Amino acid sequence: DAFFVPTSTLKMCETRTKQYDAPDEFRKQLAKVWQAYQRIGEALAGDDAALAKASAATLTAATEAVDMKLLTDATSHKAWMRELTNLQKITEGLATAEDIKGQRGHFESLSGVAQVLAMSFGFGDAIPVFEHHCPMAFGNKGAIWLQTDDKSRNPYFGATMLQCADRVERIGGTAASRLDAGDDAGHKH
Repeated sequence: DAFFVPTSTLKMCETRTKQYDAPDEFRKQLAKVWQAYQRIGEALAGDDAALAKASAATLTAATEAVDMKLLTDATSHKAWMRELTNLQKITEGLATAEDIKGQRGHFESLSGVAQVLAMSFGFGDAIPVFEHHCPMAFGNKGAIWLQTDDKSRNPYFGATMLQCADRVERIGGTAASRLDAGDDAGHKH
């Protein structure tokens, strides 16, 4: 399985993307994309490939329901269009992946897009977004994923290493803060 890696998303994540001014209605629609993303992550953490595949269809529907006309300035509209294209390609990969390993690879790319959406537009101030990092994912390359809380449920290893995370950082919702998962700069299982 070849995984789509959205370079614009990765570049934006590295520079800690700018926050765009978006109307509340747009953020409410993005919150449905966030909810679908969460369902995929929970399915993978639970080692449930069938539920992850079904949740990819929910993500597609939520993405298609976002009204881009709500973004009236060209800069935010262009940013959304870039991430929309990334979402469409990644969601297609998730839906057609032959096994959970393939789904997890696509979920890594999806997490990058979700990170950009959380930091660029947000899902509403009341929705907390925590970035988790597993240093062991993908042959010790490491990977992030997002959750609504700081209790790690690792989608890359599932039950094998459900709580594997070396850092957790709040990146959306109210106040953002970094939490280290361990005192020894290692990681927790």
